[in-house]
Amino acid sequence: MDIQKTTGIVLSSKSVGESDVLCSVLTRDYGKRGFILKGLRKSRKRPQSVKEPGTVISLVYYFHPDRNLHIINECGIVESRREFHEDLGKIYTLSFILETVDKTTGEGTGETGIYPLLSGAIDTLAGLEEHVFLTAFFLIRLLKIYGLLPPFGVCAECGQRNPEKFHLMGADLKQLCERCAPPSWNGSLTRTAGPGYFSRLTERFIMHAQSYRFSKMPPEGYSAVEAKKLVLVLVGFLEGYFHIRINSKKFILSE
Repeated sequence: MDIQKTTGIVLSSKSVGESDVLCSVLTRDYGKRGFILKGLRKSRKRPQSVKEPGTVISLVYYFHPDRNLHIINECGIVESRREFHEDLGKIYTLSFILETVDKTTGEGTGETGIYPLLSGAIDTLAGLEEHVFLTAFFLIRLLKIYGLLPPFGVCAECGQRNPEKFHLMGADLKQLCERCAPPSWNGSLTRTAGPGYFSRLTERFIMHAQSYRFSKMPPEGYSAVEAKKLVLVLVGFLEGYFHIRINSKKFILSE
């Protein structure tokens, strides 16, 4: 049993018993871990906002390698995001990215890069107007960290480079030119409105997202309509790959 000190971003929380709170926290140093805040709901000394998703907290706790939950001895707020409460779009986007990380990251593990990615996304969201671009940008970067993002810029079947129009296969995110797209996607209706159909601008956005910081998004000319379609495909892939359901997707896709 060791005493560990770190900072972390609260991913989710729920009340248990009369006064305790269970929290899932993505820590800067140890990946995602589960914690118990004993007596928090009845405490007059500790701020209640330490349990709010998106809050950055400092924490001291005893680490037991054979346990999934650890009791927090000391905690404090490093950064709160209460200003998000005044913007419904920010609340929805924050909820989505937190839930996505929570449900795709294993307990006690955390791939290098997820913490700075999540922290950067939240910081950028604070001053952003069009939230769907950040959501798409975030998902692309997360998939790249997980090693799940295939190469882009060439048709996966025939090798055509930078096709003018292409489809993304929901099962594996392969990029296919119009000629190689499945027969079920033939016809004018699906070619212009299907969720897997995209213009070259989306290819540019995906390439851009892998190389630039959040402050550099989106590339000029990229539309919110295509960004929302891209989010739809990427979320569907994540849900299928990890066998999960991301409940907050309905809010960001309905904006």
